[in-house]
Amino acid sequence: VDGYLHDEEETRLKTIIWTEMNKEYLE
Repeated sequence: VDGYLHDEEETRLKTIIWTEMNKEYLE
């Protein structure tokens, strides 16, 4: 369960980082 939770958090953080980078690129 702990491993799954960590993977879920990592995926969420990567999505946030990717979205921020994409915003900078689009502007």
